[in-house]
Amino acid sequence: MTSRPGKSRDSLAAELEAEILSGGLAPGDRLFSERQLAERQGVSRPMVREALRILAERGLVEIAPGRGAFVRHPSPLAGSRPLDAVYRRAHPTAWELIEARLVIESETASLAGQRAGLDDVRRLERRLQALESASDPAESVGRDLAFHLEVAVAAHNRILEAVLASLASLLAELMVRTLGEPEAHQRTARFHREVYEAIAARDPERARAAMRSHLDPAPAGLGRQYDDDLDAMALRALRRLGLGDDLPRFLRDVVPADLGSGETVGAR
Repeated sequence: MTSRPGKSRDSLAAELEAEILSGGLAPGDRLFSERQLAERQGVSRPMVREALRILAERGLVEIAPGRGAFVRHPSPLAGSRPLDAVYRRAHPTAWELIEARLVIESETASLAGQRAGLDDVRRLERRLQALESASDPAESVGRDLAFHLEVAVAAHNRILEAVLASLASLLAELMVRTLGEPEAHQRTARFHREVYEAIAARDPERARAAMRSHLDPAPAGLGRQYDDDLDAMALRALRRLGLGDDLPRFLRDVVPADLGSGETVGAR
């Protein structure tokens, strides 16, 4: 079939995404087959396949070979990539991101200290243990991100969770800078545990203070880099660590589509 004029894989993906995000399709639902979608939309099957691949990359669907495409449970990162593009067009500095984190994450930790249940604490402990056992830079950054997002999950506020998730790749850029500095890295590790222990003790004030201390840039030695473009700072850090100069690829590796509490479905 020849695709309808004016129809593209991106516009088709946008239509399907809107249907999923509006609640028209529930988590676990199977989408129409490629053939059915092609007939319904007046496009070719290869275009449908490409549109589904885009949705899978965004964490909205899971494609099970031979069985079809299934809607995934909402993930904090679903739909956040457009916001990431907006942030990047503004060329934020390290200091701007640090200020945002102090506002968002300190209060998020306090809410987690009030609201975390036993399951939340157990998940947070597993995230912390995984972070403490990380063996390479990409693994360390990915697990650091997962720990911070798990704190937001424990706060039981989906808006805060989504906001923090939308900042994930920017957070990764800031985190990579500390990897080549043992003193800063050790300080960060200490405060991760303090945040966890405060939340586990259901102590919101202590959790807030621990997160603020963790994010406080004063001891980190950023100096003039406060005002540096975040991308430029992260790229210098990658090069200093001998990890090359492909920052977008590094970020794709450490910020997976299913980062956070979203569950994979379609395995029924």
